[in-house]
Amino acid sequence: MPSLKRIIIIVIFTFPILASIALNVFLPKPPSDHGSGSMFDLIATRYDFINRALALNLDIGWRKVMVKEIAKSVEKSIKSGGIGINDDVHVLDLATGTADVAILLAEEYDNH
Repeated sequence: MPSLKRIIIIVIFTFPILASIALNVFLPKPPSDHGSGSMFDLIATRYDFINRALALNLDIGWRKVMVKEIAKSVEKSIKSGGIGINDDVHVLDLATGTADVAILLAEEYDNH
């Protein structure tokens, strides 16, 4: 009889694979003219789901924490006179994927 630890490890490592297979079966494929044909274009429709499955949804929390920390840093810079209230703030999101961070930042600054 396999131990509980072994069962948990098997489930953790097989769930994303099985989920990916299920998505390939049940979700429509991107159209043939979709993007340039690069690897990301092929997985973009499933990227967020697979990313969240592999990260056990922890990525959502750290993205929100990161956005709050950026907002606090900008507010601190404004209060200390490092930047003006009307100055532009630029944030570069490298390897943005589906732009989750950029979207959260835009929503955060729309609320201010």
